[in-house]
Amino acid sequence: MTKINFLQNMRVVVIQAATIMLLCSPTYAENSASSKLYELLEETNSISARFHQKISYDLNKSVAEQFLGDFLFLKPNHLRWVIEPPAAQEIFSNGDKIWIHDLELEQVVVHDFNSDLLATPIMLFSSSLEEINLRYTVTEQKATKHLQHFLLKPKSHSSLFTRLELVFLERAISQIIFVSDDQINAFSFSDTQTNFSPALDLFTFDLPKTAEVLYNYEREK
Repeated sequence: MTKINFLQNMRVVVIQAATIMLLCSPTYAENSASSKLYELLEETNSISARFHQKISYDLNKSVAEQFLGDFLFLKPNHLRWVIEPPAAQEIFSNGDKIWIHDLELEQVVVHDFNSDLLATPIMLFSSSLEEINLRYTVTEQKATKHLQHFLLKPKSHSSLFTRLELVFLERAISQIIFVSDDQINAFSFSDTQTNFSPALDLFTFDLPKTAEVLYNYEREK
């Protein structure tokens, strides 16, 4: 594999057939690990960071590919994800549409923002406690004054990954790792800023005039 399609690698199949909600359900309050995770996710309304993605194709964790970039996220479902060359790619979501721009191929794929595209690891920041418990079994791997490490195992057998790890440092996301049967994706974050007010136009994508545009939904005629 020479190019990583962010949407394919980050999304969960049915990815995951749930809607984003902001209210938690007291029914699940007894799960202390998921409650602690939800508390960290819920207090983050916006986040920006540099990311370093390492991809391994075996469980020995020998790194096969690496990518650098920046991302910006605003609740509930606004995302700007930019991968730097040589694998230059951009993903934008304004909560209504998702644009995936492959700069090398000069191609843009446009999706409706629907329930099949919601439960990416980054979108966990918008999930309710109820949704987290419905989708995952959550355990707390490590907890200190400055660091919290959670392991999430999908309850759906159709999930594209078998485990998801979230590491928080000083209550800000520090690492996201997800493992499939034959691939490990590890994201490390730096220069992290949280809870600011980014301009909404940062999440809208202007179609390049020279790009091929593919619409992955039925357009109104």
